[in-house]
Amino acid sequence: MVMHFQIVVKFKTNLNFVPIQILFRNNTKEAYGIQYDRHGERRSAYARKEIILSAGAIQSPKILMLSGIGPKEHLAAKEVHYF
Repeated sequence: MVMHFQIVVKFKTNLNFVPIQILFRNNTKEAYGIQYDRHGERRSAYARKEIILSAGAIQSPKILMLSGIGPKEHLAAKEVHYF
């Protein structure tokens, strides 16, 4: 199965935001943006073309799992909607 998404998030300390999850279009595998926290406020950013996730060895899998991508048994146990 080929997952058709790419996520653009550069997780750097000088950006001062924390990515929360990837936004998908109508329960499909097409990513169109991200949700993030900045200065305690939840915000969204939307992509025009593609999204690339580059948040490091720990944060990338965490963001993917919070977005519903990962082992379905683990996601179901944590009550995360999955694909």
